Amino acid sequence: VTCMDEAIGEIHALIKQLGQKENTMTVFCSDNGGSGNGGNEPLRGHKSTMWEGGLRVPFVAHWPGQLPTGKVTDEWLTSLELFPMFVQIAGAKRPEGVMLDGFDNMLPVLQGKEKSQRREMFWERRNLRGARVDNWKWVDMGGRSGGLFDLSADLGEAKDLSKEKPEVLAMVKGRFQAWRKKMDEAEPRGPFRDY
Repeated sequence: VTCMDEAIGEIHALIKQLGQKENTMTVFCSDNGGSGNGGNEPLRGHKSTMWEGGLRVPFVAHWPGQLPTGKVTDEWLTSLELFPMFVQIAGAKRPEGVMLDGFDNMLPVLQGKEKSQRREMFWERRNLRGARVDNWKWVDMGGRSGGLFDLSADLGEAKDLSKEKPEVLAMVKGRFQAWRKKMDEAEPRGPFRDY
């Protein structure tokens, strides 16, 4: 962490030296949750799992004059929103004929002016699957464990509601299957097939 702090500091110093401080957005985020040896509490799981401890990551954005300083948000955003936001900020055109998974612009969300448009997210890695629709999350850890969880009341994914809410479970699994079909129709996926 110390090396990262120093390196980010050097980059910020160079941006300031070049007179681009107000024209540069800096973003830091991770690609997955912690490895597990450092503890992810109150989140369950760790890197390479479909639990929140494997998927939920820190995200820090800095842009003087554009983003409020010291603001923390619980709005649901993903790294999929980064590319569309950067395209819009740069005033560039989105690639024609390419469907982007992220919504158009998360900048107003980061500014605290709008709520996130993100309502669904799906994950599949080998035999592990997960889906989130609003606050409902379904996890299948390859048949070893899993369930249905209400993240608004149970961020640690401790209480499986599959038996209590079979209609919600069916809805979330149905949305996962619709996403899966959409991905299969979006071939070719190259090296990421069956990852």
